[in-house]
Amino acid sequence: MMALAAAVTLPDRMRWLSSSARVAAGRTGHVFASTLLDHYRQTLHDIGEVGYGRYAARQLHPYTYAAMQFFSPARQTVTERLLEKWRTRANRPPR
Repeated sequence: MMALAAAVTLPDRMRWLSSSARVAAGRTGHVFASTLLDHYRQTLHDIGEVGYGRYAARQLHPYTYAAMQFFSPARQTVTERLLEKWRTRANRPPR
């Protein structure tokens, strides 16, 4: 009887669930959009205060530094490390 009663009320509950999901999705979209727009507003304010060039340099500095480190001639590549490991194993005396 309980299963039958649950099956009978299922369509009503599904309508409630779908409308709840629709409301939640709309609210989430609103919160996300307002947060994004607030960030844009703050960014434009910061650019206006320090100027585009300084702002861009400040934002891009970590990425350019990481790229320079990554492409540094002093940095050993993965291929070089693998070849070194392979040579070390090849030169080891057998057990």
